[in-house]
Amino acid sequence: MELKTFADYSTSAQTRLYEFVLDKPDACAKKFETIGPCKSIRELLAHMIGAEEAWCARIQGNELPPRYEGRAPEDISAIFADWRAQRGITQSAVDNASPAELARSVHVRLLSINAEIDLTIEQMLFQIFNHENFHRGQCSMLLQMQGIDPPFFDYTLEFLRR
Repeated sequence: MELKTFADYSTSAQTRLYEFVLDKPDACAKKFETIGPCKSIRELLAHMIGAEEAWCARIQGNELPPRYEGRAPEDISAIFADWRAQRGITQSAVDNASPAELARSVHVRLLSINAEIDLTIEQMLFQIFNHENFHRGQCSMLLQMQGIDPPFFDYTLEFLRR
């Protein structure tokens, strides 16, 4: 699948999630026992933004910013505003990358798992969207655990909306 198509789908699905949870602050704040570090929808949303921000810093050759999770606002609408700003940076990387840029390799240190790997810019952008997909599924599950029917994120919905 073309990266731009995947990016567009991911942006659309994430926007649906954010718009859906804006009026559900209690559902976003509710803590759950999990084996992962993110214990709420709000924490998952902040984690997704933080990961996207870090991957974009790597793509741009910048130092990693301080972890977003530690500086994320409590308010979901403010988190959403931060995500839209970050997504603009990510979308620009997708839209402006030449084939040579997408093929450029970057050596990456993954501090969370103490590993190093060489990835192309295309792989790094794919990671952003795939990571978001994974955690969006977790958000859906946490909504369902509270008796809330989450938005429909199936890719085919994009075709039905056109």
